[in-house]
Amino acid sequence: MATLYFFNTLNAPDTDWYTLENWWTDVGSTTQASGLPISTDDIFLLSMPSNSGSEPTVNSLTVDAPLVFLIFPVTVTTTATFNYTSENRSTITGDAIFNTSSVNYGGTVMGDATFNNNSYADAVSTISGNVTLNDNGLILAATVTGNATFNNSEITNILAAAFSNIDGTITFNNPIVFTFSGEGTNWDGSSNTWIFNDTHEWVFNSGASNLGYINGNATFYNNSRNFNLQSRDATVDGDAVFNDNSWNGDTIIGNATFNDSAKNGDGNLGYIGTVQGNTTFNNSSHNNGSITGNATFNDNASNGLYPDPTLIYGGIVNGDAYFNDSSYNYLGSVSGTARFSKLATEVTLRYNCGLSGENFVIDNPQIVGGGLVVTGINESSILGIL
Repeated sequence: MATLYFFNTLNAPDTDWYTLENWWTDVGSTTQASGLPISTDDIFLLSMPSNSGSEPTVNSLTVDAPLVFLIFPVTVTTTATFNYTSENRSTITGDAIFNTSSVNYGGTVMGDATFNNNSYADAVSTISGNVTLNDNGLILAATVTGNATFNNSEITNILAAAFSNIDGTITFNNPIVFTFSGEGTNWDGSSNTWIFNDTHEWVFNSGASNLGYINGNATFYNNSRNFNLQSRDATVDGDAVFNDNSWNGDTIIGNATFNDSAKNGDGNLGYIGTVQGNTTFNNSSHNNGSITGNATFNDNASNGLYPDPTLIYGGIVNGDAYFNDSSYNYLGSVSGTARFSKLATEVTLRYNCGLSGENFVIDNPQIVGGGLVVTGINESSILGIL
């Protein structure tokens, strides 16, 4: 077994693998090799070779210089390693490791592959085995016939198509955050078969949308949304937090929190967002959708939104509702018990009845601590609320 280095110098007649003048026994290219590589040798490529002969077989292959591309097939007994910005553009028969920013660029690995740092497999490449991804290593729609194991901590703006050609199981071992930012940067796939062995979270920002199915908790910012206009089945199978002016137009299977001016549903457009768990509305957020569980309204939050004459219905709460601070109910319904603080009672009366209160109808009200307790609020009463 020998270690040989390929480096084409000005003295060599060509860049061919089978030209002896390209082979050296030291990394500095000062001692000429006495023979061409054989199957038991460890090979380092320091410049890009061509090949006029048969497919080489070596013990190991390391492509160890920037912008060196492997453009012909090689069989390795152990492992082929790609460092720096090198690329596999042909076929490796054996296992492969990609480091730094190296790429399986339209190439094929007939074995298992590991992608470290910022390396990746592009859309027209193939891994005929299992794949392990560490740090920021990625698969960008590459074909993988085996399983894919991710040890990443964050995946940013990688669309669902990147995972679409993995035949085996997709597993995430470390805590991971999936981040989508910007209009049109949307998730439109499904993660329901993925295996998570640690915590995971989905974050949508600056107009990005969940159009598909995600399992895990999700946070939405800056006009981002859980909404699919075509299918109306965007789903968060977990808890969700909506901030800024983000909104839910489809389904949250867990609990939800709405902050700032975020909203559940859009009454103007007729999109009823659904939260199957309990929901908390803070700040100036509001509900124009449907809450299956209980709802708590704090600050200036509301069930329905005042004033907005274009709304054809208010929010729906199928459980109990708690109106605290100066929150209120407007054009909304509560199937369970609605409890209003003293200030929330005043605001709700004022918004729905004006100053006179002559059109405000409540069945069997109770005054508790200066607040109002109502069993059932019917949106079909005189003003559409009580």
